[in-house]
Parts: sequence; C-alpha cells; structure tokens
Amino acid sequence: MVAVLFSGSHQIFGQPEFGMEYISELQLGRKDRIDLLQYLYLSLNVPISDALSFRIATITDAETRKTPVLDDYMVYSNVAAGNRILTLAVANLQWAINDHHSIYLGIRNTNEDYFTSEGTAFFANSSCGIYPTISCNYDIANFPFASPGVHYLYSSDSFELKSTLYNGLGHRHFAGRDNVFRFCPKSDGVFLIGQGEYKHSGSIYSLGACMHYGIAEQTSTKKDRTTLWTHVEHALSPNLCLIGGYSHSLANDAFCKDFGGLGFIRSFSKTKLGIYSCISGFAGSNEYATEVSYNIALNRYCYLQPTVHYIKNSISDGLVGVLRFGIEI
Repeated sequence: MVAVLFSGSHQIFGQPEFGMEYISELQLGRKDRIDLLQYLYLSLNVPISDALSFRIATITDAETRKTPVLDDYMVYSNVAAGNRILTLAVANLQWAINDHHSIYLGIRNTNEDYFTSEGTAFFANSSCGIYPTISCNYDIANFPFASPGVHYLYSSDSFELKSTLYNGLGHRHFAGRDNVFRFCPKSDGVFLIGQGEYKHSGSIYSLGACMHYGIAEQTSTKKDRTTLWTHVEHALSPNLCLIGGYSHSLANDAFCKDFGGLGFIRSFSKTKLGIYSCISGFAGSNEYATEVSYNIALNRYCYLQPTVHYIKNSISDGLVGVLRFGIEI
C-alpha cells in the first residue's frame, strides 16, 4: 500500500524540515588521557503527501584518541563512535495511516525509537540509555550502526505501543558484507523488539522485550535469545523526577545478564542536575557506574553540560570528566 500511495502522489505537501544536533565534547581520564570528540547529526524530512513522507539522517563523528580514556562496558559517552563521516542512521518512508497508527519502512537505528525519553536523553550515558543487556549482547543496529527494518507505532495522549523487526546485525558501509542496506536473516539473523509505554501527569512507565536470533557477543551458537526490561520516570513534583530501570537476559550464555539503575533529575529555572547510579552483571565481572551531570541552557538552542563519571569493573577503576557543548536546531 505504501508503493501505491507513493506512485500516486505527485504533489509535494508542506515544506521539507531540516534538523541538526552538534556536540563538542572534552573527555578527561587518568594519566593525562584526553579525548576531544566532535559529533554531528543531520536530518531531513520531506513530505510526499498528506500521509507519506521520506526521512534521511546521518551521523558524523571525529575523535582525537583511538582508545577510550577509561575502559568500560556500558560506555560513558553516548555520542562516541570513532571516526565516521556521514554514516547513515535513517533512510525510510513513513506512512501515517491515521492519527494513531504509523509504519516506517527502510534503514533505521534503534536509538531513533527506543530508550529516547527525556530522562534518558539527559544523561551522557553509563548507562541511562539502551541497556547493556541489549547493546553489549548483540551487534545490532545500535548507534552508530543501522539496518533495514519495519517499524510500527501506535501513539495516543497517554499510551504508546511500538515494535520493530531489524536485520540481526547492524552495518555502516554502502558496499560489501558491511552494507547498511543488507538484509540477510540466514547469515545475520533477525532482531525483534517491542515496547509499551504509559504516560500520566508527567510520569512515564515502560515495559519492553526483544528477541534476537543469531550469534550473540562472545558466543558461536546461533539461537533465540530474549531480553526483558522496564523503565520508569516518576514525577515526584513538577521539578523533581525519579528514574529507575531494570533489565534481565533470559539466555544462559548472555555476556551481560542483568542491569539495574536508579537516579533523579532536578530542574531549576535554566539548569538541570541529574544523578544516576547503575550496576551491570557481565560474564566474570560486574561493572558499577555513577554519573553526575549538570545541564546549563545558554539560550534556546545551545547548552553546556559538565559531567563526572565514576566507573569500576575488573579492569578499570576511576573517574572520567566530560565537558559537553551542544547545539540543537
């Protein structure tokens, strides 16, 4: 039906919408370890008809170090992706069936649709974002990788239901076996993820599950593996939000078996203060992480965000300082 709508639509409805997010991030670790990261996200949404639109988005990342300033599993920066130029994050058609139902078909990144609440987006990571029971277990279409997929979304004022089927491996190039357009369930497997979300009086309550069929991290057996999670952002007052999450992998050979985190965000007139602590159970080691982050709105588009991480695992134990300057348009 999408093809019929596309072929029958010759008039362009509305104006294209351009979006940009730029981040310059200074990372400081022990023993004079310093990294300067530049991140650029560009997006373009082109209406084709009153029900159909095309969206494309790219990621460009540049770093001065080849290795992190501190070795961790959960990753202390959610925009660190090595040196990549115009990596494809999104290239898909969106069909708005009606006011509540939509279908997306094409290249997508899981971070476009999941773990994208206001609370999770506030923190620099470690790991108030996609849980390591997913990101550390499977080489899926997680930032900065993408893959072909079909995404369904039901949305109302208080409830949201979404589900996506992806290729089982994420890619980033435009040719060869690492082709971002590659859909090969026989060799790459498949990744199915879904989530229900309820919103009430400024609070968010989510339940999700995913199933990966293929070869997981640090395994050589192709089989089904399931992960469950829950996420809560409970508004204690108009200016104070409690954040908590838990995730568990049902696979007995999972590299990351469990995750739990708890924190809060306190809003002031032009600033926000957040603290988040978590623990992940990895094979042979646990990782503990605490992030303290302070966001300062400089104007409508720009912000400054100093952050301190404390990370402890079997190979690292120390602090990472992050100073982030961002622009969002």
